[in-house]
Amino acid sequence: LCIYSYSSDMQAQGRYILPMTIPFMYFVTLGYQFLLNRLVKNGRIREMVCNVLAAAAALSALLVFLTVVVPAYIG
Repeated sequence: LCIYSYSSDMQAQGRYILPMTIPFMYFVTLGYQFLLNRLVKNGRIREMVCNVLAAAAALSALLVFLTVVVPAYIG
């Protein structure tokens, strides 16, 4: 379906990708959980690693907003 759409007409393809993002991220999260369960046996350290990864993701989103989105609207 995507090959046909890319070759026959030029239009935004987000409608094909956006419905897939939630299930895709669910499987990514399951993969992270599997890796943490296999690599880190201590539950307290595993929780700490999860908190650090969540904080890094939040900080990354904030930095992208401040360094990309805000300058695009101001400048």
